[in-house]
Amino acid sequence: MRRTVAIIAAAAAAMLLSAGAAFPRVIDGVVSLVNEEPVTFSEVRESVSEGMGIPVGDADALLREERDPRAVLRWIEALVDSVLVRKELERLGQPIAETEWQMERGAIVRARKYKEVMVTESEVRDYFRESGERFLVGSKVRLETLFFPIDSAPSAGLDAAQARIALQQAAEAVRSGRTFAEAEALVRGTFPKVQFHAAGFVTTEDLLPDLQREVRRLRAGEASPPFFTEAGAFLLRVVERQGGTPGDFSAVKDALTEELTDRRSEKAFSDILSELRRAASIDVRL
Repeated sequence: MRRTVAIIAAAAAAMLLSAGAAFPRVIDGVVSLVNEEPVTFSEVRESVSEGMGIPVGDADALLREERDPRAVLRWIEALVDSVLVRKELERLGQPIAETEWQMERGAIVRARKYKEVMVTESEVRDYFRESGERFLVGSKVRLETLFFPIDSAPSAGLDAAQARIALQQAAEAVRSGRTFAEAEALVRGTFPKVQFHAAGFVTTEDLLPDLQREVRRLRAGEASPPFFTEAGAFLLRVVERQGGTPGDFSAVKDALTEELTDRRSEKAFSDILSELRRAASIDVRL
């Protein structure tokens, strides 16, 4: 049973080992019951491997090293959510095949809250005005970045795995409120090649295309999720913007329509999960 999450990255072993080193490591077994359906350690390990693009052995090592109990709860919740969504789709007569597990989120939103996520052109125009700073032409931005160089050569497998592990750890640290500098210090032991940059102002159009794309998704103060380029992986934060002239709505209308729809879908999905959790029997076996 696959799970769609890069965020489940270390759930099982942390859960199993949090009680202390005196207990033997569990190789496999039931780690949670969701309406009597089991979730096993091996399923979590496979999900970590697939979601992070690392070998199963590296995923297993990552699972054994995680110690943060707050992260454990979030990761277990992600697994529980996947089971709840799949079961609800089956109840609605719209089951998702195992090979199409990535479609679960969209399918449940369409089935339960389709009308609520639709947007009008007027709403998109309002959204454009609210997000106007993102589309300024000729503006300058001041950024903070964390860069994780990943060699694409086959011989660099271990190095790439460590980079991906550190990337997820840094992203989790930033989400929890740590600064980029603090996140860099936190993951340097896992991946010593990580690079933290806090440069001065640069014109948005002078950035690499991959960075431009992410910058235009963010308002000042917001951070990106992890993203990948040919050179490696990044986390990015827009610290400040200055200057520039207003952009053209027609040039970004389609992209903003999709973005606003996605945001509403996220909200609808969160509401659906809350409803499913309240009605479910969930047993996490610590």
